[in-house]
Amino acid sequence: MVHSATPSLSTDTLDNIPVHLPPELLRTIFALATDKKFNLTQDFTNDDRIRLSHVCSSWRSVLLGMKELWSDMVIDLEAHPRILAVASRFLSRADGVPLSISVRMNGAANYAPRDPSADEFIDKIILPYAAFTQSLRLYVPFRYISMLLTLPFALSFPILESLSLRQASYGILSQTAIPTTPHLSFPRLHTFEFGARLPEHKSLLEVPQLSFIQWTQITTLMIRRHIAAKTAYDILATCTGLRTLWANLNSIDPDERARLYGSPGLYLPHLERLHIRFCTSMGFSLFLSLLNLPSIRDLALKETDGNGLGWSSVLDDFLLNRCGSHLENIFISNSRYDDELEAVVPGERQFFLQKHALTLRRLSVSCLPLTGGQTVRQLISGEMCPQLEALSLNLCPIDDPFEQLDYVLSAVKDVRSEGRQPPVKDLYLYNLCLHPTINKAISTRFDSQLRKIRKCGWRNFVSHIYDCSSCAHDPQVFESDWFGYSA
Repeated sequence: MVHSATPSLSTDTLDNIPVHLPPELLRTIFALATDKKFNLTQDFTNDDRIRLSHVCSSWRSVLLGMKELWSDMVIDLEAHPRILAVASRFLSRADGVPLSISVRMNGAANYAPRDPSADEFIDKIILPYAAFTQSLRLYVPFRYISMLLTLPFALSFPILESLSLRQASYGILSQTAIPTTPHLSFPRLHTFEFGARLPEHKSLLEVPQLSFIQWTQITTLMIRRHIAAKTAYDILATCTGLRTLWANLNSIDPDERARLYGSPGLYLPHLERLHIRFCTSMGFSLFLSLLNLPSIRDLALKETDGNGLGWSSVLDDFLLNRCGSHLENIFISNSRYDDELEAVVPGERQFFLQKHALTLRRLSVSCLPLTGGQTVRQLISGEMCPQLEALSLNLCPIDDPFEQLDYVLSAVKDVRSEGRQPPVKDLYLYNLCLHPTINKAISTRFDSQLRKIRKCGWRNFVSHIYDCSSCAHDPQVFESDWFGYSA
């Protein structure tokens, strides 16, 4: 009998044998190993898709064939003088796949870098890829935006759905060098963010450079610059398909109130999300009295000066009678009481909570009804709002914040005695107290209460604001915690 022997391979030999994975498996691995967005910053050569493409020719071939890896790009204008040429070359690898392009500076400035130029931006990014761009976000020097909006020839973005225009250097859109007819076309545009400076007393709807926008098909509108309340009213009246509006309003002074008086009320059946920032509480109730929102789900009424909007019968009536029965998220910057508060029967301020009890998921209304802690206990326990996941309690205007914390702990105790957990997962607390070095006893007691609350298993966001009552209502403190940003 003849026995054939198979030679054994050493470990070194095995290590030197090339392993070729099938392209299908490599594509799966590369898709999991790389970020969705391709960030063209100063160190973009360290991006995984670049490093992997340098391993071997077969890997490079697979990576270059994965068009989706090159279709979502963030371009940092300050990364390199020739960054636009580099970006254009990488975008060409997407080869017809819908593109998401963001071009930005690191921060706003009163100057703009000489390189790359606005002409190069148009030639390298806009013109070659207009037909394939689905989302375009620009936070760029003013002349980039101005040149794009005043092109002397026709240019269509046939699949563009989302457009953001924000200027990172000084400039005002004027009527000079404006084409007699709009040359830009965005037939599918439905999401628009605008953050460029307009001439004084010029409405967003009246800007010639934006005449290409079909306002009736816009569903999401974010306005970064302050606008007049009457402009916001006109936008809501014009954009009949609007589902989301974010806007910053100028002070509603007597002249502006005169422009609003007599305006017919607006019935807005499609609006689901409304975030409004008021400069002051002056006149906000008049603006709200003009709105009827049967489908609203997400409502945020913010303010700038830190005094809060205050609670009033108008605000209560708005939540109760002018908002439909679908509210899920409520944020109202009412961190102070105003004189009207005493004129409202405390129990009536609970009616809006009862109306939206079955739908509310996030609630930040600091001046809750003064019902001896009953409302707090009902909210924490889920008795009133069984779907509530996040609750914000402002302890600043309360004479005894420890009593409010006792209500929270009492509610938890009652719920657990029934063998269940409170539905609230996130608890936001804002407290104005003396600095520990001034009143150590109060600080120690408060910290003790907080430790008990943290043991409940919630995610807690606790802001201590010491000594200065005016700082207790800093809107950025409230908003950065609640929304994850302050804008």
